[in-house]
Amino acid sequence: MSHGLRRIRHLFAWLGGITFIAICVVVAAAFVVRATLVPRLERDIFATQSPSTDTPRTYGVPYHVVMVDSGGRSLQAWIVNAGADTPALLLFHGNGETIHDFARIQVFLFKHHLSSMSFDYSGFGASTGKATVRNLNQDAKAAWRAFAQWAGNQRPKFVLGYSLGTGVALHNVSAFMPQPLGVIVYGAFSSAKNMVSYISPGLPAWLKPIMPDLWDNVEAAASLREPLLVVAGMDDTNVPPSMGRHIALFAQAANSGSRFVLVPDVGHGGIVEAGSMDAVWAPILAFVDKLALRATGSNPGSVTSGAGAPGPATSRATVGVGAERGDM
Repeated sequence: MSHGLRRIRHLFAWLGGITFIAICVVVAAAFVVRATLVPRLERDIFATQSPSTDTPRTYGVPYHVVMVDSGGRSLQAWIVNAGADTPALLLFHGNGETIHDFARIQVFLFKHHLSSMSFDYSGFGASTGKATVRNLNQDAKAAWRAFAQWAGNQRPKFVLGYSLGTGVALHNVSAFMPQPLGVIVYGAFSSAKNMVSYISPGLPAWLKPIMPDLWDNVEAAASLREPLLVVAGMDDTNVPPSMGRHIALFAQAANSGSRFVLVPDVGHGGIVEAGSMDAVWAPILAFVDKLALRATGSNPGSVTSGAGAPGPATSRATVGVGAERGDM
């Protein structure tokens, strides 16, 4: 081998070594950044208390309190029972909320012949422990076990997540036994990483690829076995409705019964705000009714009966991702 070829070979070997070292440095840096960022994100993002003191009793509806064990932590939960033969929903609330903020929802469901259980994640409200991603994931599974045990084998069971709760629910629903008949999300983000980028558009471009993606709802929806209903408010400025549409597209590839519904003139809080609840909940009630009827052969009648049942609001929603208007 000539001296020139040896020099070239040595140069490539040297460059290969440098490249390998550089890759190792980048991987190590990414690991350090992820390990550092996760606790910081948990500390800065989770808002665990709310000023609301409402309970279902505030609106004249009875409820009972149960305590759910989650890895030694105690989660407070409220159950509103609309009857032994009614479908039941497990509710995952948003950030900066507690079960008090969902009291109005539980009353709304009760009046539409639907039972429900809401609960506070670790560190939220009166629940013990610390609010971490790991704990919230454990909480989801623990809450479902308690919910399924209470609801029994005969009731059609559903999962509903709002905002932060969409990530907690979608990330863990595949582990729920028995599986729910359907899953509903409102104000759903595509991923925690995308939400951070949306909230902080000035984030350095190099940081995004190595940021931890705590909950990827698109990935979770793509592997979901149950039909998923994604509802978004057209005026939502907290979470762009396009994120929900993206989730629904992947969900429909996994299950043709999945749908996306865009509700006009409604913002991020529409699912809990008195003035917009009828419009937001109309497609949700129809989705639950359709699946419950298919499973049991009897119609719980939640949309067409009950106090305050929504009427024309159903036709105001924009239905997409393979759904036809009114075919929910």
